[in-house]
Amino acid sequence: MFELKNIYDLKIFCWRDGFIFFLIALAFNSIIAQNKPNEISQTNSFDGLRQLFNELPTDSLYTKRFIAKIYLQRAKEDNDTINIGRGYYLHSVLMDGPLKAKRYADSIILFTKNSNDFSYPAAGYFLKGYWCYELSQYQEALDSYLIGDSIAKKRGNTSQSAGYKRMIALLKNRAGDHRGALKIYLKEIDSLNLVKSKSSANYSNYLNILYNTSLTYMRLKQLDSAKLYSVKGLNESLVKKDSIVYFEFMYNLGVIEYLLGNENQALINIDTAIPYLDDYSQAMANYYKGKIAIHNQSESDAHQFFRISDSIAGQLNYTFPELRSIYEFKIDYYEKNLDLQSQLLYINKLLKLDSTLYRSKDLQLQIEKKYNRPLLIQKKETVINALRDKNKFAKIINLLLGTATVVLISMVVWYRIRQRKYLEKFKILIENDNDINSQKLKNRRVSDMIPLDIYNNIAMDLEKFESQNQFLQPVTLVELAKRLDTNSTYLSKFINIHTGSNFSQYVNKLRILYIVEKLKSDSKLRAFTIKAIGEGIGFGTTQSFSKAFYHETGIYPSYYLRKLNEN
Repeated sequence: MFELKNIYDLKIFCWRDGFIFFLIALAFNSIIAQNKPNEISQTNSFDGLRQLFNELPTDSLYTKRFIAKIYLQRAKEDNDTINIGRGYYLHSVLMDGPLKAKRYADSIILFTKNSNDFSYPAAGYFLKGYWCYELSQYQEALDSYLIGDSIAKKRGNTSQSAGYKRMIALLKNRAGDHRGALKIYLKEIDSLNLVKSKSSANYSNYLNILYNTSLTYMRLKQLDSAKLYSVKGLNESLVKKDSIVYFEFMYNLGVIEYLLGNENQALINIDTAIPYLDDYSQAMANYYKGKIAIHNQSESDAHQFFRISDSIAGQLNYTFPELRSIYEFKIDYYEKNLDLQSQLLYINKLLKLDSTLYRSKDLQLQIEKKYNRPLLIQKKETVINALRDKNKFAKIINLLLGTATVVLISMVVWYRIRQRKYLEKFKILIENDNDINSQKLKNRRVSDMIPLDIYNNIAMDLEKFESQNQFLQPVTLVELAKRLDTNSTYLSKFINIHTGSNFSQYVNKLRILYIVEKLKSDSKLRAFTIKAIGEGIGFGTTQSFSKAFYHETGIYPSYYLRKLNEN
């Protein structure tokens, strides 16, 4: 069975409609008549206006506001302090929001505080306590109830005094004095059971006391007793034919089943009731659905139900201790999913919630925590620093991406320019006739450095060397000098004078000019690898061949072959 935590937020005295009926009856003790709204303008008495107000359905807000406005105007014109208080009372119960309603309650107290009336100013304190409770201002609510109860007792207003007891019981529960609250509720059940059939208000109060008694037993971890009173309330609501109250008890039974460990039945009860619950109960119902989802190891469902509960609570400005459990789950959930922004949001929400709950410390509200406040603040700072680092990292990444983009664009531009140059040089190679014979040694002249006969012999032998393509075989300067029957010094000087190159450059140029023309006409040769082609014309490595080819043509052999094959 699950541990029952001290986290229940009891229903405040009555469901909305029943409570408003009780407030008006408590203030006026009026008798409901059969007047119609179109009689408002002809109604001259305050009693008549109250009767019209009371008989209207709760959804006739426009007409009710009109009656309340006329009532207050007439009371102020007559300078009638009690009826001024009653006029503000009518405005306060019109559900215009707790803050505005609380201000109306303060006005009631202000105008009637010096009165000796049977119901006022006690009714104003009662109403103020109610709206303070709605605003989670529990200490101020308790102060208002104690003052009002004291006035009611002095004036013998037992009806008001009973109402104050019920409200104080709520605050006892809130303060942790559950047995003190239970004592009040059980006594009220006995009293109301005798008179519940005499009026609708009595029956509504009776059902509400059953509900709060069940919740109080839940706080005391006496779940069987809690279930007993909830079932009794469920059956009594059928007798009264009150579907709204029926589903409130259905929801309450769902919570009890959850606490008993019967999650499936709990979910059935809650799902049955939830479409008919007010917003406050829907916030709590989704909380329990989230807890059931956690038990069923469905973290995503729990996240969704807790999101709904938190959203409703935010819209209502409704604070309840279970929110702490929701926020703790959210903090862990977003931490696991690396969502630092959302994690920080819920850390701040949890810190704010703690501040709100701690303001009720005079009521001794106990908060069970997973994190204490210093650790939570430390965690918040850690998340903020992580977000800063993340933003800093993002800036660095953006800078790197920007730099990389510029570099990439530059490389693309450079590549295209280079390809254009390659293409131009390729066209030159294709269009020009690079015949070896046209590259033969020219401008023969006698050099003072070489004897004439030796010079002529070298010239003739080199022409033969070139025309017979002897340069295709590996050869050195010394080897060629021996083959030409001369010395290497004369041969080197001759080549340098006539080509402007050294021996190695001279031979490489002959080889490249040869292979350029050969590849144009020999498609089979173009099928060879770069390495094989280079070795075939005397180069020892692919690198030396490619380097020499680029030096002579301005393009690489791979590009030259690819373009030849494309054409």
